[in-house]
Amino acid sequence: MRACTYENCDKIHIAQGLCIGHYYQVRRGSPLTPLRPYGDPRPCTETGCEDNRYGLGLCNKHYHIKTRYGAAGVDTQLYRIVNGFDVVQVVDGMSACWLWRGAHTPLGYGRFGGKTDEHKGRFQYVHRYAYKTWVGPLLPHLEIDHLCRQHPCINPEHLEQVTHSVNCQRGVDYRRTLARQP
Repeated sequence: MRACTYENCDKIHIAQGLCIGHYYQVRRGSPLTPLRPYGDPRPCTETGCEDNRYGLGLCNKHYHIKTRYGAAGVDTQLYRIVNGFDVVQVVDGMSACWLWRGAHTPLGYGRFGGKTDEHKGRFQYVHRYAYKTWVGPLLPHLEIDHLCRQHPCINPEHLEQVTHSVNCQRGVDYRRTLARQP
C-alpha cells in the first residue's frame, strides 16, 4: 500500500497519490493543508466556549440553542422569560400584570429550571430573575414583594425589594381588605 504524497502524511492514498482528506481538499479547490489527526477535538466557535464541536462548528449546547432560538449567543433564560408570560390587565389602576404561564410553585410563584453558576440545576423564581434582569441586583437580606398581589406576575413595575416583615405586613393588609369586600 502506498502512502499519501503530501509531506508528513502517512495515510493510505486513494486517488491521485493523495489520501481521502487531501483528495477532497483538491476537489474543493482549496490549497492542501495538514490534516487534523483523527479524533483530535476542535473547540466550539462560540467565544469563550472550550467544549468540543458537535455541529455547525458549535458544541452540543450552543448547537441546540442556535437551532431552537436562531442565534447561539442569545441568553436563553431571558428569552424564555420574555416569551413566557401573558399580559393581563388588572383593575386596581396599576399597569398590566405580566403573568407567567410556565411552571409554578404550589404557592403560585412562577419558576423555571436553569443550570447557572448561581443555582446549579435547581429551579429559579421568575419574578426574582426578572427583577435582577430589568431593575437591579438583589440584596441578600431583602425579598421581592408583588405590589399587585399576583404571585405569577413578573412586571418589573410591580416588584419591589422589601424586608421580610414588610412583605408579611403587606400580605396581611391585603388579606384584610379582601375579607372586608362584599
